Amino acid sequence: MNSVTSQLRSSRTAVSVVFANRALRRIFVAYTGSKVGDEALNLAVAVYVFTVGGTIALGILAIVRYVAVAVASPFASMLADRFDQKLVMIYAHVVQALILAVVAALIWTHSSAWLTESLIILVWLTATAFWPAQQAILPLLALRPSELTGANVLASTIENVGVLVGPAIAGVLLKFTNVPVAFLFNSAALLGSAIIVMGIRRPDPSEANASTESERARVYSVERSVTASLLSSSIRGFREILFTPDIRLVVGLYCLQCIVGGAAVIFSVSIALHYLRLGSSGLGLLQSFMGIGGLIGGFLSLMLVQRSRLATDFGLGVILWATPCLLFAAMPEFGMAAVMMSLIGVANSVVDVNAITIMQRVIPSALLARTFGAMEACLVGSMAFGSLLMAVLIRTIGLRPGLAILGGVITIAVLPSLPSLGRMDRDFLAPAGSELLRHVPILAALPQSVIERLTNSSVMMEFPQGSTVFSEGDPGDLFYVIEDGTAEITIRGQHIRNLSTGDSFGEIALLRDIPRTATVTARSPLVLRAIESQPFVAAVTSHRNSRSAANQVVANLLRNR
Repeated sequence: MNSVTSQLRSSRTAVSVVFANRALRRIFVAYTGSKVGDEALNLAVAVYVFTVGGTIALGILAIVRYVAVAVASPFASMLADRFDQKLVMIYAHVVQALILAVVAALIWTHSSAWLTESLIILVWLTATAFWPAQQAILPLLALRPSELTGANVLASTIENVGVLVGPAIAGVLLKFTNVPVAFLFNSAALLGSAIIVMGIRRPDPSEANASTESERARVYSVERSVTASLLSSSIRGFREILFTPDIRLVVGLYCLQCIVGGAAVIFSVSIALHYLRLGSSGLGLLQSFMGIGGLIGGFLSLMLVQRSRLATDFGLGVILWATPCLLFAAMPEFGMAAVMMSLIGVANSVVDVNAITIMQRVIPSALLARTFGAMEACLVGSMAFGSLLMAVLIRTIGLRPGLAILGGVITIAVLPSLPSLGRMDRDFLAPAGSELLRHVPILAALPQSVIERLTNSSVMMEFPQGSTVFSEGDPGDLFYVIEDGTAEITIRGQHIRNLSTGDSFGEIALLRDIPRTATVTARSPLVLRAIESQPFVAAVTSHRNSRSAANQVVANLLRNR
């Protein structure tokens, strides 16, 4: 009981720290409005397309949507790497809102369904720039790992609120007004979201890209050349996925989940309209159960994250996406359909929160948006395949056998990956020594992700009592933090001061590019954590607050000698 209470308290804290961050708070207020509007739009589109073209037209539109988004995502995601993510988010929503207003007018005037559906697809394509930008800006606005994890949990919760509330609002609008009004509602929601995002006060560019200025220079060194092409730049995210085994595994499993997600677009309609004959209201009710499950899943994700098993819980979430299909295949009743959609909603939150957090923790920030764009292309491509697969299965062998095959194959495919996911969990824990670096004044202003990268790149060094770490005039190549023991600083043989656990030294030579200005000797057996010059200087000088702190520290040290 005490353990559960502790987890609940930690979960509440994870969300409260997000809302304490004004920029993150605005992000999620804006996201709530846009997500509710998006889900209302999806239902309005389904009703409109089903009315003018039936089930076949709805299925074709779903597949065209997924394929188009899969192709566009890698290119659209580059915008968030090359431009201010905040502006990308604003422009994406404004353009979507304007197109939706045109769509509403076309439907109102009974214009060409082909033109109307083409513009709807254009709305979805424009949205491909928004999600990578939002995911890329979150690590820049989050000040601590707890904020980043809490932000991802909150994003998933909002997504499920949208799934629950959006269709309900659309249903009311469709009952008392008409389809164009539902489109205008989404347009208004997107404009409101853009206005809220405008009010975000984010760090200036030198600080916002603090942790990654050197990475951006490295990543774009080739892309800035005359021969660099749009295609080569856009596929950089795919290369990051392809050549990073752990990320390749995560994205691969995420794609399996999206196959089920794409199939759900088809089998939920088939269950509600054909198998159980619940009608349009029944379809909305099933979708609401998924939203309710998602809210439960968001709460569950907050508790699970305390276990520090991001990767393992992610894999179990993918399995939980698939196995409910077996339940309805065995017991094809409304109650089981409700359970199935609820469990899928729970799994959706766990999968999304954990997968996104893993990506944000291990992908370099300079590549984050493009990697998310590449991942989104893979995911929506998988959804398109899932929709097509489910339609073929229903057509050839029927709904229940199709669900059984889908659920069984996906579950079996995930099981062998669980040991690898368990290993990844050990790697994703904050590395030993990160807390030590966090309390070093010259590093304290750096984002946690940078602290962790510096920790991972550091090496442990031991010096016996009386030995010299370095001498005056030596070239500077390392920055040191004392893990254990004491050291003495002398200049020309004169005692300056003593250092102990948690103190640091060696920064003057690295930051001023000069030889060592003092001699450091071990007064006791000394254990040091050493960071090489290049990552240390890049991290400190590319972040405004850290650079200011470093200059102050160096000035004080030189003044006191």
